[in-house]
Amino acid sequence: MPKSRQGDPPSERSTLLGSDGKAEIINEDVEGSEKEEIQLDATEDVLLSTEKQEPQSFRSLRSLRPVKWAEDRGLFRRFANWFVTWFIPRLIYYVPILEWIRSYTFSSFLSDLIAGMSVGVMLVPQGLAYASLARVKPIYGLYACFTPLLVYVVFGNSRQLAIGPEAMIALLTGTNAVSLLTQTSRDVNEDQVVILVLMLSFMVGCLNLLMGIFRFGFLDNILSKPILRGFITAVAILIASEQIDIFFGFDLPDYHGYAKIPYIFNHSAEIQPIALVMGILSVIFLYGVGLLKQKTKNKSFWRWLTYIPEILVVVLLGISITALAGLHKKGLEILGTFSGGLPIPQIPEFDLNDMSLLFQPAIIISIVGFVESIIVARVYATKHNYSVSANRELVALGLANIIGSCFGAWPCFGSMARSAVNDRAGAKTPMAGLFAALIVMVAILFLLPVFQMLPKVTMASIIMVAALALIETEEIRFLIKIRAIKDLVLTALTLLVTVILGVEVGLTTAIILSLFFIVKQSTMPTVTLRSRIPDTEQFHDLKVFKDINIFDEKKDWFYKTVDQKGFMILRIEDSLYFANISSLKALLRKLEQASQTPLSAVVLELKNVTNFDTSALQVLKEIVEEYHERHVSVCLVKLKPENQRLFFSSGILDLVGTDHVFSKTNDAISFLEGTLTGPYSSYHHMIV
Repeated sequence: MPKSRQGDPPSERSTLLGSDGKAEIINEDVEGSEKEEIQLDATEDVLLSTEKQEPQSFRSLRSLRPVKWAEDRGLFRRFANWFVTWFIPRLIYYVPILEWIRSYTFSSFLSDLIAGMSVGVMLVPQGLAYASLARVKPIYGLYACFTPLLVYVVFGNSRQLAIGPEAMIALLTGTNAVSLLTQTSRDVNEDQVVILVLMLSFMVGCLNLLMGIFRFGFLDNILSKPILRGFITAVAILIASEQIDIFFGFDLPDYHGYAKIPYIFNHSAEIQPIALVMGILSVIFLYGVGLLKQKTKNKSFWRWLTYIPEILVVVLLGISITALAGLHKKGLEILGTFSGGLPIPQIPEFDLNDMSLLFQPAIIISIVGFVESIIVARVYATKHNYSVSANRELVALGLANIIGSCFGAWPCFGSMARSAVNDRAGAKTPMAGLFAALIVMVAILFLLPVFQMLPKVTMASIIMVAALALIETEEIRFLIKIRAIKDLVLTALTLLVTVILGVEVGLTTAIILSLFFIVKQSTMPTVTLRSRIPDTEQFHDLKVFKDINIFDEKKDWFYKTVDQKGFMILRIEDSLYFANISSLKALLRKLEQASQTPLSAVVLELKNVTNFDTSALQVLKEIVEEYHERHVSVCLVKLKPENQRLFFSSGILDLVGTDHVFSKTNDAISFLEGTLTGPYSSYHHMIV
C-alpha cells in the first residue's frame, strides 16, 4: 500500500501509479511546468522531485532544506484545523459574548438599555452605602459598581444576573481587613484598609478563576440549604445591627453588632431625633414600595410600579430635605466631600504575611459569593429556559474580581435584589450590565457633588432594608411543615454561632457541618432488604437502610431479615468504594444477627451498582470467603456487563461460581431451592 503524506487533503492531490510501481502524487494546485510530484515508497521516506529528473547531488542539496514548501503548507493546515476545531470553541465557551453578540438585535438592545438603567440607579446609592460596611471611602463603593460589571459583560453566561457590591460580602471583606490590622497591631486607617481590601479582592478572584479552570463548580452543593439559610440569616442580623448606632445619631466605630445596644441605652440623652425619624421613614418607604411591587407584579395596570427606583427616590429625598432644611447644621451627619474621578488601574500591593492571614477569609468569601451567585443565576436560567455552567460562572466572577481589584473594587458577586429588577425590567443579555456601568460612570464623573449632602442615616436605611431582605422565613416554615427537626437544629446552631462568635467562625462551622454530613452520608451505601411474596415470582421491599443502626425491634421487618428458608435478599443501591464498603460488611453482619433463622444463602442484587473500586472488590471477596467458610451460598444478580471483568480479574467470580450469577432474582431463589427449570438464566455465556 502506498503511503500518503500527513497534512495534505485528498481534494488537492491526485494519486497515479508509475511504471516502477511507485505511487506518484501530483500537486494539482501548481501551475504549468512547475508542477511537482511526490514519489512515495512503502519502505522509504518522502522524496520530493520535479517532473524533470534531477541529479543525485541536486536532490541531496534539496533535502537540506529545513522546511519544504509542501510540508510547510501541511503544517499551516494542521494549525488552522487546531485553531478552528479546538481553540475557537473553547474561546467561545469561556468568552460567551462572542456567541450571543452575533444574534444581538435592536429589540434586545432596547430591553437591555432599560434594564441597565434601572439597575444602575440602584447601584449608585447601594455602592455608596455598602462602602461603610467594607470600611473604605464612598468612592470605592462606586468603583465596585463599575469595572466588575464591564468584565462580566464579556465573560458572564447568565443573562439576568446583576453583579456588584453586596452587603454580606462587603461586611465579610471589611471585617477581615480591620481584624487583620488589629491582629498585627497596626493603625486602623482607611488607606491601610483599602490596601488589604484590594489584596483580598485579588485573592478571591484568583481562587474563583482557579476553581473554574479546574472545574470545581460542584462546590455550589457543598453547603446544605438549612445550614446556608442559618448563616445568611445570621449575617443579615449582624449587618442590621451594624446600622443601629447611625439610626440613633451615633457613630461608634469601636463597637460592633449587638455590643452597640448597651452604649445607646447608656447615652439615650444624646439620641438625635432628626436622624431617628428620617431613618424610620426611609425604612418604611423602602420596605413599603418593595412590598407594593411584590403584590402588584402580576397585575398589568400596576406594572409601571416595577420601574420606580425606590432607592434612588429615597436618596434624592434625603439630599433635598437635608439641603433645604439645613439639617446638617443641626447635627445630622452627612456623607460630606470626597474625591472622585475614574479609577486609575494599578496592581494591588502584596505582602506575603498578610496574604497568608487573608487566605482563609478569601476562601470563605469566594465560596459564599459563588454559591449565592450561582443560585440566582440558575433561578433565572430555569425561568427563561437556558442553561448556565457553574464552572464558566466561576471563571467570569474570578476575572471580574481580579480585574476589578486593579480598579479599586472589593469582591463583587451576584445580587438577588438587583437581578430581580434586571429581570423585571426586561434584560435579555449581559449587555444590560454595560449600561448599568455607564450610569455609574456618569455618577463618578459628574454627580459626586450631589451626594455630599446625602445623610448617613439614609444610607443606613438602605443597608437595613437590604439586610432584612436576606431573612427568608419561607424555608423555615417549610422545614417546620415537614418536621425536619435535624435541619431546624442545624439552622439554629449555625445562626447562633455566627451571631455570637462572628462571621468567620460561623461560616467555618457551616462548612464543617456540611462536610461532616456529606462524609457521613457517603460512608453508608443505601441497601434495601427484600422478600419474595409467597406463591408468586414477585418481590417487595421490607426496609431501606441508610445507616448501620438496625436495632428497631418494634418493626415487623426486624426478625424477618432472613426468611424461613434461610435466604437474605439485599439490593445495593449505590456504587461501592473504599468509604462505604466496610459499612456494608457491618450491615450484613447485623442483619444476620437480628434474624432468628440460620442463614443459608445471601442474594445480592447489583443492578444499581455502577462502580466498584479496588478496596470494594477486596472487601467483597473477603465477605464471600467468610460466607463460604460457614457454608453460606452467595448469589449475584444483575451484575452489569462492564463490571463482569472486574469480578473475574479479582477472583470473585471464581469464588462465587458462574452458576451462582443470575439475571433475575427469582431464578436465584429457584436455584437455591432446587426448583429452577426451563432456560437457565445465569451468566454461563459471559465472556471474561
